[in-house]
Amino acid sequence: MVKESKIMIKKFADKTPILFSFVTTIVILIVLAAAQFGFAALFGVDMTNSIYDNIQDINFLTASILAKIIFSALVMRILVALKMSSVNNPFQKGFFKGLGLGWFIMLGIILNFALNFDFSKAGPIEKSKWLLLIPMFIEALLAGVSEELLCRGILYNVINNKYKNVHAAVLLSSAVFGAGHFVGLVSASFTETVLSVLFAFGGGVLAAAIYARCKTVWAGVLLHGLNNFAVYAAVTLAFAENVDKKTNLMITVVQSVVSICIGLFLIRKKKMAEIAD
Repeated sequence: MVKESKIMIKKFADKTPILFSFVTTIVILIVLAAAQFGFAALFGVDMTNSIYDNIQDINFLTASILAKIIFSALVMRILVALKMSSVNNPFQKGFFKGLGLGWFIMLGIILNFALNFDFSKAGPIEKSKWLLLIPMFIEALLAGVSEELLCRGILYNVINNKYKNVHAAVLLSSAVFGAGHFVGLVSASFTETVLSVLFAFGGGVLAAAIYARCKTVWAGVLLHGLNNFAVYAAVTLAFAENVDKKTNLMITVVQSVVSICIGLFLIRKKKMAEIAD
């Protein structure tokens, strides 16, 4: 039965990769949501609150970590079914090159932290808040593992294997990745959710381009995790409550557009032809 299901998954991915990408993403998001809400109910967490309202709650972090472990395990099972288990290997070459190519993401991580952190409150930070950074980092890193393995490890590869077109693989896998962030409507406003989708698409294009150049998802995993962690840490330690929404909107749009431009530049035809040779 297990062998037959693996064969069915492989045939589905090979025959209709775009449909496979959407269906797989939806199924995995449903599983993630069910796990998240299930563990939240178990630990008494109110999931109708914004993630930034919940992020300092150890019960929320525990529920989120457990849900993302299930998410990651499911993604890895699909990778095995697609015979892409080598993607799971964190010791692949190209990791440090990927970090170098992700310089703009690193810049964004610093900017996001600085924007959300109120340096005037940096002195009397409670010890309990510092301790929360440990489960926060685990949660953020697991988000990077699960989402990068899904969107770059699975979606990018099934599209590229079918069409042999790096640009299509980068853009389509990123579009699915961005669309998946519409689940934010559960706890965020429409405007905030749209910004999240745009930001995810832009970051996805850049992460996918880095993957195309380096052939390892693990640089993207670390960058993705650090990006989430930077915002969580800033909000937890000393949240800058007076952040101007228009400024935040402008920065998000600019970051997204620049990420797309850098990503497309990284996979320009001349460079990809050099790599192929």
